[in-house]
Amino acid sequence: MSRTIQTLTLGVALGAGALAAGTFAGRAEAERRAPAADQGIAFVDVFGLVDQIVMGAEPTAARVAFESQIQQQAEALQARNQEIQQIAQANPGDPNQESLRAEFQQNNQLMQNLFQSYQEDLQTLIAGQIAAGYKLVYAAAEAVAVESGIDFVFATRPGSDLLQTDSITGVAQEILARPLIAPAASLDLTAKVRAKLGLPEPTEQDASILEGEVPTPAPDAESGGAPDAAAGEPVPE
Repeated sequence: MSRTIQTLTLGVALGAGALAAGTFAGRAEAERRAPAADQGIAFVDVFGLVDQIVMGAEPTAARVAFESQIQQQAEALQARNQEIQQIAQANPGDPNQESLRAEFQQNNQLMQNLFQSYQEDLQTLIAGQIAAGYKLVYAAAEAVAVESGIDFVFATRPGSDLLQTDSITGVAQEILARPLIAPAASLDLTAKVRAKLGLPEPTEQDASILEGEVPTPAPDAESGGAPDAAAGEPVPE
């Protein structure tokens, strides 16, 4: 996946402050009105868990399949344009030159449109995967909260190390993702929720789609994938 695609999902993952500041209901509404001192409070690293889900085998395979489909379409258009060029060069007096030239230009336009739709459709695909992952984390966190007698579960990133610091928006979203300041480690339900989801313990080497470290390359004109505006030369006059 290209660098232009790598950060597409950060705003989706963190943009709504509700993801970071929302709470998971652990009991009935009447019980939540009890005095705060009687309530159990904990937090879950929702961001990290959603990241693990989206980088799992099935979501990754879906993204790879999508990119492969785009590559195949682009390669077919590029192969046809190369064929048109060869025909035009071998038969400069061919009366079909005009129609070949029109087809060549049409294919170039189709490749440009393909590249633009690739960007948009891939963002939509990843956004849907993040939303689905969030629902799974929500349900698992709610179940763990009930089992642990917790009434309020905050979605928060632990620690003060921000993941995205290259823009004001990124930094602001990172701060919003941490509504709890220095929460005690004993309040962290992330490990239990991760186990409930059946996810493995993460490692430092794990790729992160929400941090812009997606390992799959995006197709481009040079590699035979989604084309850019310079794909192909004009058919000789």
